[in-house]
This record gives sequence, C-alpha cells and structure tokens, in this order.
Amino acid sequence: VVIIQRSAAEAPTAWTAANTASALTIIDYITANCSSHPKILFNSSFAYPISQFANRAAQQAATDAIIAAAKTARSELGIDIINVARALQLCRDDATINDNADLTNGTVHLNAGIGMYITACCMFEALLSLFGMSVRTQTHIHSAAELKPIFPPAASTQYPIMGDNIATTFTAPTDAQAATIRKYAQMSVKDD
Repeated sequence: VVIIQRSAAEAPTAWTAANTASALTIIDYITANCSSHPKILFNSSFAYPISQFANRAAQQAATDAIIAAAKTARSELGIDIINVARALQLCRDDATINDNADLTNGTVHLNAGIGMYITACCMFEALLSLFGMSVRTQTHIHSAAELKPIFPPAASTQYPIMGDNIATTFTAPTDAQAATIRKYAQMSVKDD
C-alpha cells in the first residue's frame, strides 16, 4: 500500500488538471517501480488548527474544501481516499474530544497523542478493512513512551513534537474519547 497526499498548505485549494497530471506521474512511477502492484490511496490531510483561521466557520470551510479536492482526486485518479479531514473535523466539533489546543501541539502539527490517534485510526480502518478488520474492535491507545523511538531528538525547535519534547505535547485520549474517535474514523473512511 502506498499513500499519497497534497501538502497541508495546498490541501484546501481546488484540485486542478495540473494536480491530476502530477499525481498521475507519481502513480505511474510507483506502479512502474513496485513489482508487487501496490494499492495506492489518497490521504485527505486536514485543516490547520483554529488559531490559523478567523473562526471555526473558516476552519470548517477549509475542511470542506479539502474533502472536495480529495473527492475530485479520487474521481480523476481512480483511487480510494482516506478521509482524515472529515474525521478530524468531527472530533474537533465533539466537545468530549476536542481540547483548547484544537487537537494540535500548538502549531500546525497534530498532538502526538490524541491528534495522531485520530489519523492512525483512519489509516487502520482504510488499510485493515481490506482484510476484514475494523478499527472499532481495537482498544490499544499508544503512549508517549511508545512514540519516543519514532521521533528522534531534533536539533530544531520547529517541530516540538519530536525528541524530548514529546512528553509535553502528548495528550492521550481517554477510553471514552478513543471509542468515539474510532467511530468517527470508521464513518469517515466508509462514507467518504
């Protein structure tokens, strides 16, 4: 399985013929260089945190634009989408899940705990549903200790979720939040 996506800055803009041409070039490269005939999926990414917008309505409009662009990409490219944008926005709109940081680490990156858990649930549902599994039956919630080896210490402070800072930007979802997140992930992947 190979997952492609647009940059976060480009994600809320309309999908164009130039995007289709570029994506088809990438898809052609992948299929020509992978002997296993990979399944290629398109990740819809997500809208930036509310701090980057005038208000919640503007953030919702960006989410809607991301979803529309992903659906156009699906139509133009003939590949399935992983609708992370929808799942994240559903979680942002759910008062039992969202926190004051808008599920991010204070920047445009997701919180290493709850924010990344949402994305992970969408990926799990999209990939493993191909084998009859569902994220709804899973109960594991990753911990900061499990993620530390993934994020090596960073020389830059640009990405505060990396290195030793992960403990201060990690908000684990509660069991109740995780169950709701898994529901939204399944809804978003199945009904994109």
